[in-house]
Amino acid sequence: MLRYPHYHAGNIEWDFLCPEVDFLLSDVIDKFQNVVSSEVFDDDAFINPSIKSKLWDRATDLEISRRDSRKLLKRFFEFMYETKDWDTSSDLDLSKFEEEILRHVYRVEYITSFFLCKREMGKKMIRERSLMVTKMVMSSLPVFFNTLIDQRVLHNEMQKVKLDFKAGLHPSMPTSGLQNVKEDLFGYDDRPLKRTESSWDDDIDISESEAVGFKEEQERLFQEIYHGEQSYISILGRASSGKTSLARNVYKRVVKRGDFKMCVWVTVSPNYNIGDVCAAILLKTESTRKNMYEFSQLGSQPTESLFQRVSKKLGNSGKFIIVLDDVDHHIWSDIEPEMEHLFPIIPGSGSRVVFTTSDAPVAKRTKVIEHNGLSDEGSWALFCFNEGNRTFDARADFLMREIIPKTCTGLPIEVITLASLFMTKRSCFNLYHPHNDSDIEEISSSKFKSLIRCDLQYNMLPPTIRLCYLYMALFPKAFPIPIRRLIRLWIAEGLVIKSDIRSKKTREDVALSYLMKLHTRQMVQVTEKNGRPKTCQIPEVMHEFFCNKAKDIGIFHVHNELNTHSGTSRSPKFDVGRLAGHVDIKNYPTSDTYIQHLRSYISFDTRKRDTPTQKQIGVFLDQLTAKRGFGLLRVLDLEGVYKPLLTAETLRKLFLLTYLGLRWTLLDSLPDSIGGLQYLEALDVKHTNITSLPSSIWKAKNLRHLYMNQVYFDMSINRSFTTRLTKLQTLWGLSIGSNSLVVNWLSKLIELRKLGLTYHPTTAQAIANWVAQLTNLQSLRLRSIDEFGEPSDLKLPNMSKLDNLSDLYLVGVLQVPDSVEDHEFQFPSNLKILTLTGSKLMRNDLQMLGKLNQLNTLRFYGHSYWGDELIFYKNEFPKLVVLKLWMLEKLNKLELQEHALPSVEEIDIRLCHNLKNVNGLEQRSHPLRMTLTNMPADFVQNVKSVVHRNVAVEVQELDFSSI
Repeated sequence: MLRYPHYHAGNIEWDFLCPEVDFLLSDVIDKFQNVVSSEVFDDDAFINPSIKSKLWDRATDLEISRRDSRKLLKRFFEFMYETKDWDTSSDLDLSKFEEEILRHVYRVEYITSFFLCKREMGKKMIRERSLMVTKMVMSSLPVFFNTLIDQRVLHNEMQKVKLDFKAGLHPSMPTSGLQNVKEDLFGYDDRPLKRTESSWDDDIDISESEAVGFKEEQERLFQEIYHGEQSYISILGRASSGKTSLARNVYKRVVKRGDFKMCVWVTVSPNYNIGDVCAAILLKTESTRKNMYEFSQLGSQPTESLFQRVSKKLGNSGKFIIVLDDVDHHIWSDIEPEMEHLFPIIPGSGSRVVFTTSDAPVAKRTKVIEHNGLSDEGSWALFCFNEGNRTFDARADFLMREIIPKTCTGLPIEVITLASLFMTKRSCFNLYHPHNDSDIEEISSSKFKSLIRCDLQYNMLPPTIRLCYLYMALFPKAFPIPIRRLIRLWIAEGLVIKSDIRSKKTREDVALSYLMKLHTRQMVQVTEKNGRPKTCQIPEVMHEFFCNKAKDIGIFHVHNELNTHSGTSRSPKFDVGRLAGHVDIKNYPTSDTYIQHLRSYISFDTRKRDTPTQKQIGVFLDQLTAKRGFGLLRVLDLEGVYKPLLTAETLRKLFLLTYLGLRWTLLDSLPDSIGGLQYLEALDVKHTNITSLPSSIWKAKNLRHLYMNQVYFDMSINRSFTTRLTKLQTLWGLSIGSNSLVVNWLSKLIELRKLGLTYHPTTAQAIANWVAQLTNLQSLRLRSIDEFGEPSDLKLPNMSKLDNLSDLYLVGVLQVPDSVEDHEFQFPSNLKILTLTGSKLMRNDLQMLGKLNQLNTLRFYGHSYWGDELIFYKNEFPKLVVLKLWMLEKLNKLELQEHALPSVEEIDIRLCHNLKNVNGLEQRSHPLRMTLTNMPADFVQNVKSVVHRNVAVEVQELDFSSI
């Protein structure tokens, strides 16, 4: 049976519609509803209220149809599972049904984008014609009628989608029993489904599958409860190992026997305290219709009162059994000192308290039953059960007995997910009947087992993270993806969802958490630089499979060497909405299927600079806009493409552009029309030749992220610009010199999280006062440069309120007072990376830095340290991992005292020509890597002669003459 597990409220539920398809459908409905309810409608006097209401009804109809499709599939598969009337060919039929759903998804996306572009064109016409009031009124009439027409077209198109969707709710599947399934859905019995919902209520039978594979452990726990000597029992095992299922099955058995007068099961939430546990026990034992209101107020009662009531009730009950599921060390620290008082067990009464936990300290005072998950035989039994106890081909039987232990680690959810993958052509394998020995050899290979493992991990992810992972496959194989770029693209593509709108987490925080989950599951490889993750990629062995999976559901289309010629090109299943160009765009097809629905274009054409890339990009963008007068692009990422041609006329037709990535393009300028992009949220012109932005940039009211390289803002035209761009969260690479107007504008920016700023000493105090108020800052770079381009005095802001600041880069001369304690300035306590250039610190100034207990990277660059000796003492820099000393002209001695820098793993010394020796290396017993670049030969020899055998020394000679 084709089933897809997902998590809900900590338990496993089952979906029969591909989660990616279902999520895409749900997401496009949400986005359409957001458009209907947004200012696009509310702020427009031309909008017809009745049509707006009808559009909302169409979105509601789609949501109802989505639910109907899910119900239909669940009913159908329940029937097929119970009757075992299943034909593997139906997987293909289901795929056709899901393809139809995806066509509706992409059609709604197209309709929505098309309408928004038409609206922007209408507003543009009004702006261009409104030279005087009377002329504006007259010229607006055609726009008014066109707007009404557009609204009706939008409604009619959505009506067609609704009707087509409902007509497609009857997929072509095996016909046996299907009619009964449809009748059940569309008006007859609405019985609850088996095996698709989970509940821990005591009156619901436990799923039979959860009893499979744990027979011996269940019997041991049962015997311990009835015949063991200890009253307190713990089931100890790793997370998701099946502890809860094991305990629940035995608990059900105990309750059914009726030997205990009081039986209570409490699932302990992570935020519970002992009062919450007491309230839960009381609610389970006393809640009746008569006193329900009283117990609804339990949460507000004093903990001591609840404690006494539980203790008294259990003491009077005679024989009781309490199960506390998922106890962690936090709640255990509350329970342990009071355990005998809270659970007063009379000797010989047979009362028991059972804990399930993943924390070993919790189990110390109890009888421990260790449960590390399923054995190989248990895994196989559970796998077979979830396959309907199907009889397997002998070779498949052998293979699966080999594959399961090597791909699953004994966790039931892994085995169940693997079983679902085994039944579907969406998985990376289909092993019912291996055809020959070569098939067996391929399936038994380590490469294939790694792929199965990754596919298994993928199918245990939430749909949102699955789509983000599939999106990564649009990058070429083995391409190191900058994490900064990936996160920006995920957000611009609408793939990052904040689950709680009240949360203070930004979309960037959520996106980074997605990536960390993928890294934890070993689904991405992450490369670090200077102690920070910088790039990532899908492992090469998995790339092709997940790329094909993504293309199969229309996540993107890849233009590469294999499809540049029509003779070898396979037409995409869906209209192309997202294009990854792995080669030049010259031979890309120009038919409507490839062009007219395009919402994203990411280019990886990074050929040599003497190739005609510029014109090809310009021609391609012209093709996007030529037919309708506008393009639907939301994402245009040309990072690394050499000087692409972006004309003002083409750019102004990309009304919906949200992300424009031009990093490393070496462009010289941007067109004035950049300011007309009202949806633009992110603009990246870092590592280009652009030194100033068009004054029109001040009109980009939704701009949130701006990356530059020492770019100047022209504020002389209109002083009212000081109230613009106040939504910025990233402002990197701005150079303001001594311009007081820019300083005045900066004071309005209070939401910044990343700031990179170069300024003149005359504005230093104003800048320092402003920065001190930016409590959301995470990354800060300040450069104080005089009129000769040299580092000047740096006025440091008071950073005591900047608790979120973790990365600080300072260029300029630091004035550190003799008494650090009396100084108003303190480095942020959570600082992890500190880089200094031109600071001219002396030896005594290091006291301030040594107190940074969270610092893991310290970089002293040119002229940042002005002393002749650099000594690191015990108890300083406890978490420092990376130390870099570059171009410190006066330094002649480096010393690491005993037990100093206990966590350091890398020391990088470059161009410190007066450094004679390094003391303390012979004491370093833990692994350490030293890199010596362009250092004198005698110094290198001295270091090599004294280092401990665990210290690896790498010597480099680099040519800096061309820099």
